[in-house]
Amino acid sequence: SLAQEFCEKGLIRLNGGIAKASKEVRPGDEIDIHRRDAVSTFAVIHVPAKKQVPKENAAALVRLIKTSPAGHPE
Repeated sequence: SLAQEFCEKGLIRLNGGIAKASKEVRPGDEIDIHRRDAVSTFAVIHVPAKKQVPKENAAALVRLIKTSPAGHPE
């Protein structure tokens, strides 16, 4: 999956540490997604019981905290 690929490349951080695809995520956790031009930080609101979530329901699972230019965390 795309998430697993990002984890393997070290582009995802969970609560400040490098995330592994097998790591369990819980409500309250913070996820940083490092992209070429920015880093976005999300708070986990809810973890669904099923792995697959319809696209229209995905936004309710996390809340965007901030987006910073890559290499310049605020």
